[in-house]
Amino acid sequence: MSRRPDIEIGGWARADEVRFEREPDGHVEYQGDYEAETIDERENLPDEVGAGETYRDVRVRWHSRVTVAEPEPPAPRSGAGRTSRGTPGRRR
Repeated sequence: MSRRPDIEIGGWARADEVRFEREPDGHVEYQGDYEAETIDERENLPDEVGAGETYRDVRVRWHSRVTVAEPEPPAPRSGAGRTSRGTPGRRR
C-alpha cells in the first residue's frame, strides 16, 4: 500500500480445544474501489475446518488493511458561479 490505510482491523484468539459442530461460513466483503491486504495466520487449525472435528492448542490471528481509492473531483454544476436573485419586495 502506498499510503496509510483508511480502515485497519484485526484480532487474535487462542484455545486449548475447539470443536465445530458445522462448517463455519465466515467471510469479509469490501465494496467500491479499494486496495486491501489481509493476513490470516493459523496454528493447529486448517484453512477448511471439518464439522465434528476437534482441534487442540489452536491460535488464530487475522488482520486486514484497506485503502480507499481517492474520489474523483465532482464535475462542475451548470450555473456554477452565478448568484440567484430573489423576487424584489413590494413597497406599499
